[in-house]
Amino acid sequence: MEGEAAGPVPAYTVQRTKENEAPLAGIQGLPMHALLPAIANLDPPAGRTDFDAAAFVGGPRLVIAMRAVQAKAAGTSWLDFAVAQSSALAAFPNELYAIIPLLGGPMNARAYPKDRFGGRYDAIVDPAGGTITIVLRVALSVQPDRSFDPGDPAHNDPASWRNRAPALLAQYKAQMAGEVQSVLSGKGSITAACPKGRHTTFKTAMRLEVVDDANAAHRVVVLHSRDAEGRGGATHSEDPSVPINLKEGTLGKKKHTVTKSNPKGTAPVTQDVESSTTAHEVGHAMQDATGYSPLVTRTRIAETAGYIHKIAALLIIASPAIAAIVVAVNPSRRNRSRAAPMMASRV
Repeated sequence: MEGEAAGPVPAYTVQRTKENEAPLAGIQGLPMHALLPAIANLDPPAGRTDFDAAAFVGGPRLVIAMRAVQAKAAGTSWLDFAVAQSSALAAFPNELYAIIPLLGGPMNARAYPKDRFGGRYDAIVDPAGGTITIVLRVALSVQPDRSFDPGDPAHNDPASWRNRAPALLAQYKAQMAGEVQSVLSGKGSITAACPKGRHTTFKTAMRLEVVDDANAAHRVVVLHSRDAEGRGGATHSEDPSVPINLKEGTLGKKKHTVTKSNPKGTAPVTQDVESSTTAHEVGHAMQDATGYSPLVTRTRIAETAGYIHKIAALLIIASPAIAAIVVAVNPSRRNRSRAAPMMASRV
């Protein structure tokens, strides 16, 4: 996002000590706008990073407040923090009024957990900035094949899958997030069906994080040898419990030209686009398995306060120009939201 300092949310080492429990217990019941400065001024200072003690005396609310204070000290941007802590923040929607502004973000930002989207991803909504960010965490693994068998003659072959796999895994860890984000972010804009607030059109963004813990991931990505059986590129499923399967050679963006109708559907338009097999399959995996036809919006509704009441999950068009879109619906139209027309993606 423009104007925001990039950088990862810092990792924390926690070690619970009895000495830190009493000071934390004394402040854990404060309202969030008072709790945050109380944590920043906590004495002894070691208590500010004792997340085990915080979980023991105050639970996840105190923990997320402490993480916000530490992120502030580290200079982490509000969006980086929201992306990394999206699930935790979504559990405390009434506390974001203080947490997000502490990091320089808008008071009315909202975080939505994967439960709202069939387990496929989280979402961050910035009504003030007019942006909706989809958050997807993936864990990478490698599929063994026959060349992993020590008894196989190919086992010691430098060109074998056994010897190629570690380098491929490292390549995906280093490049997958940037490639998927560049292909799926900013390719569409959403016009609210019933505008309310300063922004009537929302920009779309995509944030993908590669994590080591499969339990913390929305999806597991399994890398396969180019000689493995199955599709030449990749296979996917909308079911979040099913891994995304990618073969060697699916990483890397390609540029080409497509022709499509203009927004009014009255004339053809030629457009240069970037595509990526990896991004394409990730996009498919984020679709809903039900709803409209495969090339149009797959919808999942979640609540957003103030400016928008409902956002639909993500539109992934299964073409080289993959786009992510979300639809906003006015709170006053709650009972008629199912009949509200889906707005078209402007790619």
